[in-house]
Amino acid sequence: MECNLCGGTNFLDLKSRRAVRCAGCGSVERSRVMALYLDRYRLDTRRARILHIAPERGLAKRIAAVAKRYTLADIDPQRYSRLGPVRRLDLCRDLERIPARSYDLIIHSHVLEHVPCNYAYVLSHLHRILRRRGRILCSIPIMSGYFDCATAPTIDGEERHRRFGRHNHVTRFGRSDLQMTLGKCYKLDAYDLTRSFDVDLLDRYNIPEYARRGFSPHTVLYLKRTDFLLRW
Repeated sequence: MECNLCGGTNFLDLKSRRAVRCAGCGSVERSRVMALYLDRYRLDTRRARILHIAPERGLAKRIAAVAKRYTLADIDPQRYSRLGPVRRLDLCRDLERIPARSYDLIIHSHVLEHVPCNYAYVLSHLHRILRRRGRILCSIPIMSGYFDCATAPTIDGEERHRRFGRHNHVTRFGRSDLQMTLGKCYKLDAYDLTRSFDVDLLDRYNIPEYARRGFSPHTVLYLKRTDFLLRW
């Protein structure tokens, strides 16, 4: 096995998941799946405008090495200062100021569950600023059970951990009612990576069986503008 972001061959345990985090660049299952999609559907990186929200180190370094118009963004830019210039972007307040059809590719991974405003507002503006043939490459953790959301600042970290899985999450997307939540925003088909990538390739780049089929915290979506159901 090797990491398709940095070429590393040493993988570390991450909580109960055995040997999934690359010791070299820190990539996890979903990061390496994102890299597979980038390899499969190549952009003209000299011309493409790319927005990467909350950029993962390994993926960001790989894209920065080839992309000419690559914007890193987060609500707390200082967290990513070692990656280079990072734009401050508050997804609840700043998206509507970005001109329509600004980007060819927008990347975000495990971001939406942290955002303390209406997630459909965020998704609709991300698609608004996507160019006609643009794509969104994202990972949204999908858990067991049902949707839950609580943005009140009075809810403490222990309660958030119990309800959403992490102390700093405010939303939980559940499999049981997925078509009534994200499924109202995106056209979501059955999730199966083996329909897009050979099993040998998934084995080589350490994408475990549990991350290949069925909606889960490791799900990666590669979306066209036409996959968004709330039309502008």
